Amino acid sequence: MLSDLLDKNGFKLIVDEENNTLRLETPGGCALCLAGGALSLNDAHGNRLLLDDKGITLESKKGIGLKCAGEVAVQTQHNISLKAATTFEAEGLSASIHAAHMLKISADALTELKGGLIKIN
Repeated sequence: MLSDLLDKNGFKLIVDEENNTLRLETPGGCALCLAGGALSLNDAHGNRLLLDDKGITLESKKGIGLKCAGEVAVQTQHNISLKAATTFEAEGLSASIHAAHMLKISADALTELKGGLIKIN
C-alpha cells in the first residue's frame, strides 16, 4: 500500500508499505528516506548522506568543511587512503609520522626536504 500526504506548503510524506520505505520531501528539494535498514538524506544541491549496511557515505557536489573546538581522531582496523587530484597539504605547529615497519617517501619529480636543522638518524 502506498500512501501520500501533502500539506499546503508542499511538504510530502510518502509511506510505501510494499517496499518498506518512508520518505519525507520538502518543497525546496530536500528528502529524507528510511528504507529497510538504510537512511539517506539528500539536499537540493546534490549532496547526500547515506547510512546503510556498507557503512556511512558522505557525498558533496562542492566541498566538505569540518570544524570543531576539540580534537579530531580517526581510527580504523584497516587502511586509510587520502588522495588529492592536485595538491595535498597538511599543516600544524608540529607534525609526526611514524611507521612500525616501513616508511616510504617518494615523488615522480623533485623531492625537497627543507628545515632550519635537518637530522637524519
